[in-house]
Amino acid sequence: MQVLETLIAHDQEQAVVLKLSAETVSKTNNLLNDREVLKATTHTSLQLQEILNPPYVHEGAYESQMFQVCIKSLLQTLQEMGLEKAAFKTEGSKEINVYRRNVKANAADWDGARWIDDQSLLITELSAALGISGKYERLLQSMLNALGTSGHIEIEKNRIVIPEAIKEELPGFDLSGAIGNLSKVHSGHRVHLELLSRCLSSLKKILTGELRATDVIFPEGSLAYVEGIYKGNYRADYFNELLTAEVAASIISAIGEKKDGDKFRIMEIGAGTGGTSELLFRKLAGYEASLVYVYTDISKSFLLHAERNYSAQAPYLQTALFNIEESPELQEIEVGSFDLVLGTNVVHATKNIGRTLSNIKAVLKKGGLLMLNEIARTDLYTTLTFGLLDGWWLSEDRELRLEGSPGLSAAGWTAVLAEQGFEQTKIYPEGSVLPQQVIIAESNGWITIPRRRPSSSPLSSSQPSSPVQLQAKQPLREEQPQAVQDSLNPGKSLRDRLELKVRGIASETIKLPEADFESDVPFTEYGFDSILGTTLMKNINEALNITLKSTDIFNYPNIKELSQYIHERYGKEINLPVTVPQAEPRPVETSVTASVKAVIADTVTRPRFISEIEGQPVVKEPAKTGDIAIVGLSGQFGAAGNAEEFWDALVKGKSLIEDVP
Repeated sequence: MQVLETLIAHDQEQAVVLKLSAETVSKTNNLLNDREVLKATTHTSLQLQEILNPPYVHEGAYESQMFQVCIKSLLQTLQEMGLEKAAFKTEGSKEINVYRRNVKANAADWDGARWIDDQSLLITELSAALGISGKYERLLQSMLNALGTSGHIEIEKNRIVIPEAIKEELPGFDLSGAIGNLSKVHSGHRVHLELLSRCLSSLKKILTGELRATDVIFPEGSLAYVEGIYKGNYRADYFNELLTAEVAASIISAIGEKKDGDKFRIMEIGAGTGGTSELLFRKLAGYEASLVYVYTDISKSFLLHAERNYSAQAPYLQTALFNIEESPELQEIEVGSFDLVLGTNVVHATKNIGRTLSNIKAVLKKGGLLMLNEIARTDLYTTLTFGLLDGWWLSEDRELRLEGSPGLSAAGWTAVLAEQGFEQTKIYPEGSVLPQQVIIAESNGWITIPRRRPSSSPLSSSQPSSPVQLQAKQPLREEQPQAVQDSLNPGKSLRDRLELKVRGIASETIKLPEADFESDVPFTEYGFDSILGTTLMKNINEALNITLKSTDIFNYPNIKELSQYIHERYGKEINLPVTVPQAEPRPVETSVTASVKAVIADTVTRPRFISEIEGQPVVKEPAKTGDIAIVGLSGQFGAAGNAEEFWDALVKGKSLIEDVP
């Protein structure tokens, strides 16, 4: 019956019904019971335009020299950490002997993946012996692959050894000098080499967990060391030019077909520092009235960067948080509404490529174009820089990925795009083995989203709705935000003033109104991630002349706890004068059309956890003293059996989170 109902509900003329095994179902996003398939109601007028691709000039000399710097510095670090002293069990000596023979015979033909997979225990043991954090086991595997295939390590019995000729070269290798010499000869890669120098210099501390990779790559939340990687150098500019030329040609050729007032809707996913965006904005100059450009990323720090740097250049710019690993419908992004989606080096950095492409496809109109600029090969430079970040190794579909890399081959992209209902896939430059590739595909118009389930509001009842009237307790100061009320009290203690100061710095850092912040709500709920969190710590340090660590935002995850820590740790060193701002009183509203949330927001301190439900006009009477009556309550409370037990847990601060059986 479910098959018939599904078939009748859609306009497919034919269908093939298959009963799948549990294993197959687990890998098939579109057939899960908790998802439904819809058809996009709007068709785009965009058509892919063929453009000429200039030949790519290979940089063989630079890449060879840079590889030598990477491999020698890596080996030097692992030797210092005790690589040759680490022993492991010798089960599976047959595979180890095969590995040794292959390395000596032809390193390029060695299938390091098979050896490592068969001997995964060796990687775990080696990580422990070297003091490497467990989360870096796949990184260690990739590093050993590179060292093995290049002949820089061998295995003898139960140990890894460095050939004598290689070992004799290591003491004379100086990373700083090697990077400096390479920068002089290849000045166009200076930005790449600066980042490489930072990462290799800190590699040991990163691997052992003493230092976070984000603190090295994004020091104090700065994007300075990565911004130049994505633009202003030959490789990045070549592929950005190729991608943006395709995007611009497709849009400009179709603008004449648009009706007055209609606009092409473009979304950039994982826009980051805007290396691709900036070039595209220049190509679209003169067509501003015909465009809407939604600049998205998972990190708000990049959205703030875009608003600061590109708003004047692209007045049609909008920004939005979008995690492409989750359905857009769960993130308030309209499905089936975009003519084109583009992205550079973003899709590969997700756990499941198929699921990610399904989420991206959900925002496209029928015939909407997907254009991606993605990595096309395993690269030791990338492994030793961006490969240090946790997200690089999150993939769950390793059978689709390149060995030692989260990227996909051209054939891999073509296959997975077809599985998700993309058509007419093209890969540019065709037939080339280059560091990057541009992938273009067209949506067939079918959208997969989480299945909608009927739900009732916890505040609904069988009684007819009527205007809601609540009697509010008199606030300390009529109609003033709490932050302003606190600031107007000159009797505040240092701890209280620190809390106000931290709230103000957080507000300025993430560009949210100060009144929106509550002391016990985690920073993450306001959009602080590892990059913005580092920036917040930097800003607090500068304002108070103290030395918070970037990790303190995780140890003290809200304004109250962080302020208390600052008071306890630095209280005697801080001189924070009492300031009395001149706040203008807000006018008292007499009648509004509001939600229940807006009404309760004047009387309780945590309105964000109450669902917004449109109500009838609410008349505000002058505030009176008295209690608020809650006349109805229903819900499911997890480990708490009823509302009373749930309330008791809240009062005591008890967690109701349990392990899944």
